[in-house]
This record gives sequence, C-alpha cells and structure tokens, in this order.
Amino acid sequence: MVARPALIRQSDVTRIMRGAKDAGITMGIVVTTGEVRFVPVDEMEPEQKLSGLDQWKAKRDARKAKAQAGGRS
Repeated sequence: MVARPALIRQSDVTRIMRGAKDAGITMGIVVTTGEVRFVPVDEMEPEQKLSGLDQWKAKRDARKAKAQAGGRS
C-alpha cells in the first residue's frame, strides 16, 4: 500500500497556530515541496554575550571550515 500525504486545511493551520499562541509559543511555518512543518521560534535574548576572545575563536573556526571546504560558502 502506498502512503499518501495527509491533507491539511486552512482551518487546521489556524487551529494549530492559535493553540500555540495560547500556550505562549511563537510558531513559524516552513513549507517545502510536499511538506509543511510548524517550527517553534525562540524569541528570547541570549543570557550571555560572547566575549571578544570567543568571537575571535568563532571567526577563526569559520575561516578554517571555509578553507577546508575549498573556499565554497
């Protein structure tokens, strides 16, 4: 038996989004070919900011990763 995708109506989307909002969760929707995903969005500010050293290390590691990938982004 071949699995068929479930059909979702606008009312279903509205109900899901309203329920998430009532629960205090901000939701985003990601739509791709044949797929819809409801993704919670984190709107909280990070508790800690990166120190100057940690920022430098992150940039250094990003440069290394880019160099290993042959300069491709």
